[in-house]
Amino acid sequence: MSKKISKPLLFAAVVLSPLLSTPILISCNNIDFKNDVNVDFIKNKNAVAATDVLSNIKLSSKSSKVTYEVELISTNDKTGEVVIKITPILKNQLQTAFELKIDGFQRKLSEVLKDVKSLDLIDKSKHKVDDYISQFTSTLKDKVTIKTPEETSLNDFLTKYKLEVEGLTLTSKDSSKGIAALSITFKIDGQTETKQFEISGFKISQNQPNIPEDPGEDPEDNLHNPENPSEPIEPEDPDDDPYNPENPSEPTDPEDPDESLDEDPEDNPGKPNKPNNPKEPREPKDPGNHKPPITS
Repeated sequence: MSKKISKPLLFAAVVLSPLLSTPILISCNNIDFKNDVNVDFIKNKNAVAATDVLSNIKLSSKSSKVTYEVELISTNDKTGEVVIKITPILKNQLQTAFELKIDGFQRKLSEVLKDVKSLDLIDKSKHKVDDYISQFTSTLKDKVTIKTPEETSLNDFLTKYKLEVEGLTLTSKDSSKGIAALSITFKIDGQTETKQFEISGFKISQNQPNIPEDPGEDPEDNLHNPENPSEPIEPEDPDDDPYNPENPSEPTDPEDPDESLDEDPEDNPGKPNKPNNPKEPREPKDPGNHKPPITS
């Protein structure tokens, strides 16, 4: 005898069947792509430069329902960070893309040290170079400051960029002028780079004379004999120049021409007469003083 199925039970089965299948369709069409994507790398990230990320990245779907395309947006070799753009593809349809920031890539030491402009030492003005070296050799790292766009201590700089110091030495360069040389070797991810800086401003010994700055040439220095600096050179009198400025090859007459014009030839019979100044004719002598010749 066949078993009868009640109508209410059959009706409920027909109505509820589509409802039970609906959540399955919703879960397929509304996947959280950011949580679904799985990012792997062929090599260890810290051995891969940020610029080489695309050749070492591998994307997969945790639900196995989505495929992903990747595009490189930006890289930072100083911090070892990259930003990539991921585009999901579901049922052959492109979905809304999103960006993902990933860190931990290999950093380039040269990029990290680009901002290091100079190094300096604390309390250098209180000590002579040799005293500073002997007193602070073991704690030299605590005395170093780094000038980047912002001045900071060496320890803070190392912490910020996760660097190590492999070597740090201070040597005297010119103790008489208070100058030393600082050499430091940085290390990161198997890379090393050495930088050297000149440090001035140390204390100078009291027995070292202070050399004044050159004020320039003293005009009076030209008045001394170069062969004997202690002997001054007498300046030349322009009136002593025996040569005519208009014709240097013709010596000038030291006598005053006016005096020769006023001179009476009778006072100096051995000297020839010179012509009078045509502009000022001489007055003739009084004829009354002359006697007529005596005739016989």
